[in-house]
Amino acid sequence: MQAARLITDGRNASLLAVLLALAVSALVPSTAAAQAPSFGVHSQAISDFEADRMARGGVRSTRMTFKWSRVQPLEDGPYDWTFYDRLMARTASHGIDVLPIIIGSPDYAAPLGSQQPTSKEDKRRFETFVTALVARYGNNGSFWRANPSRPAVPVRAWQVWNEPNLRNFWLPRPRPRSYVRFLDSTRDAIRRADPNAAIVLAGMPETKRSLPMSEFLRRMYQVKGFKRLVDAVAVHSYSTDAQGVLAVAKKQRRVMRKAGDSKTPIWITELGWGSDGPAGHPLVKTEAVQASLLKQAFGLLRANAERLSLQRVYWYDFRDLNVAPGTPDAFFHHTGLFERDRTPKPAWAAFTSFVGGSPGSGAIPPNTTDLGLNGLLEDLP
Repeated sequence: MQAARLITDGRNASLLAVLLALAVSALVPSTAAAQAPSFGVHSQAISDFEADRMARGGVRSTRMTFKWSRVQPLEDGPYDWTFYDRLMARTASHGIDVLPIIIGSPDYAAPLGSQQPTSKEDKRRFETFVTALVARYGNNGSFWRANPSRPAVPVRAWQVWNEPNLRNFWLPRPRPRSYVRFLDSTRDAIRRADPNAAIVLAGMPETKRSLPMSEFLRRMYQVKGFKRLVDAVAVHSYSTDAQGVLAVAKKQRRVMRKAGDSKTPIWITELGWGSDGPAGHPLVKTEAVQASLLKQAFGLLRANAERLSLQRVYWYDFRDLNVAPGTPDAFFHHTGLFERDRTPKPAWAAFTSFVGGSPGSGAIPPNTTDLGLNGLLEDLP
C-alpha cells in the first residue's frame, strides 16, 4: 500500500524503487520454506480502475495469460506488444507483480487456441516468441529500459502452460513425458533472455475428467532430469470445501516427497468457488458461503504453509468472466471477487480483510476509454 501511494503521488522515486524491489523479491521462489504465503488473484484484462482497487485491497501479485496469438496473430508477422505494454505499465504503476502463464497458439500453429504447437517449425516460432517476451518484460527487459520514468516491476517468474493434464489444453491427449519435453525447451527459451528467471510448473487440478494431478505429477518425476526444470511446482486446488483444498496440497507434497523432492516450493495458482452456476455443481455456492470458504481456505493454507513449503496462493478470479453468447454456463464463470459489472461480492471484503487491505466502497467504474483492456471475451480460463 505504501508503494502504491508513492506511485500515485509521483514522489520519493528512489524510496519507491527500493520498496518495489523488496516486494517483488519476496515473491521469487527459493529453497527455503515460506513462513507465510503471498495471496494474490488471477485476473483477465485489468483496467486502471481495477488495478487501483486491487492495490488498495492488498493484492501484491496477479496471474494472467500471456498469449502468443495476441502478439503474433499472423504467421511470421510482426510482433505487436501494444496490449501487454499497456497491461504491464498499468500493473507496475500500482506496484503489482505479474505472474504470466505462457500459453496459447495462433490458429496457424494448433487446431485450438488453448493447445500447444506440435510441428517442429511452430515449436521454433513459439520458442522465439517466448524469448522475445521475456526479453521485453523480464529482468532488465527492453520495456523497462525504454520507459525509465515508469516504475519497473519486471517479471521474475514464468508459468509454463496451464492444466496439461486436461484434454482441452494438450494435443492429442495428456501425456506427462510430452509436457516435460515442452517444459524443457520452453525453459531454455526463457533462460536465454533471463538466466535468473524462475520457472513455474503448469498448475493442474486433481480431476476425475482426465489424468489427476497426482498421477500426472508422479509420472513427470519418473522422467530423468524433470526435477531440475522447475523452481516451483504449481497445483489448482479446487475442492468442495476448505479442508479439501488443503488436502489437495498435502497430496501434491506427498507425491513430491516420494519422488525425493521435499524442498521445491508449492504454488497454488488457482483455487475458488463459484457464487452462481449450474445447479447442483459441487463448486457452486452462495455469495456468503463463497466468502466464508475463502477465509477458511486461506487460514488453513497459511497455518500449513511452512510444513508444505507453500509460497503463493492465487484466488481464481478477480472478476466474474465475460463469456460469449451461447457458451454453456460453468462454475468458473462466477468465481470472481467482483460481479461482471464490477460490483464487489462479500468475498472481496473477506479477501482484503485477510491480507490487510482496504475493500473500498461501491462498484469499480467501467473503463469506457480503453476497450483494448476491458470487456474482453477470454477464451482461456
